[in-house]
Amino acid sequence: MYDVLSVPFGDWVGNGDFLQFKWSKPNCTECEAEGKRCRLKINGAKSEIECVPHRKPSKTKTFVATGATLGSFVLLLGVFVAYHAYSADQKEKENRLKLETFLADYKALKPSRYSYADIKRITNQFKYKLGQGAYGTVFKGKLSSECFVAVKVLNNSKGDGEEFVNEVGAMGHIHHVNVVRLVGFCADGFRRALVYEFFPNGSLQDYISSVDRKNCFLGWDKLLDIAIGIAKGIEYLHLGCDLRILHFDIKPHNILLDQNFTPKISDFGLAKLCSKDQSIVSMTTARGTMGYIAP
Repeated sequence: MYDVLSVPFGDWVGNGDFLQFKWSKPNCTECEAEGKRCRLKINGAKSEIECVPHRKPSKTKTFVATGATLGSFVLLLGVFVAYHAYSADQKEKENRLKLETFLADYKALKPSRYSYADIKRITNQFKYKLGQGAYGTVFKGKLSSECFVAVKVLNNSKGDGEEFVNEVGAMGHIHHVNVVRLVGFCADGFRRALVYEFFPNGSLQDYISSVDRKNCFLGWDKLLDIAIGIAKGIEYLHLGCDLRILHFDIKPHNILLDQNFTPKISDFGLAKLCSKDQSIVSMTTARGTMGYIAP
């Protein structure tokens, strides 16, 4: 089938002639009706249109391509499932560890009772001695949770156990930043011990005594902060607890300093509990250390 396109060429050549173009317009309707496609067939100088069947894809190649794709998908799925299972297992282990740590810390929030065998294990057979007082000896210890403690082993010959009762009874009512925390206690037969937090900076006495004062002076600003912290702790003992706690032995030896030099009131062996509406407390004997007893 042929069409003719006539383009006026007179303006270009000046004689009014026309330039004619001819091209072949194939008719692919019959090819498409037979489910075939048409294409240009070059036969020497002539060009003809021919109908050719559609080329079907190779089943082998399709199978191989499909199998490779399916294999890759299965492999990726397996890797994903394995990674998900591993991540879930790791997360479960982390959650268990967090739970165990929380339970250990929660248990330490209130005093725990230890046996004398526990005390020997905690102090490594009383290996590291920190100090000694009138009522007992203090040793450095370590709990299973890598928490360092100070263990005060009370003397058997001193008193009738009143200090132990006062200490445990008073410390059970105390939760304050400026008061030492009782971690646990031991009442195993005639053996008694008290387990406290460990304070690496020792007591306030170490920093205000005349011996080596030049090397240990904390500065007036820090000393003022320590004095204010002690006052807050005493105020809490008198007004912030359910029962009023009278310490009766406030002195630099009984003010412990943590790693930030925050003061902590300790040693409640001479403490006395009384109700808040009680304004006068009768005493049979003087309590405290000479030079520090309140008027």
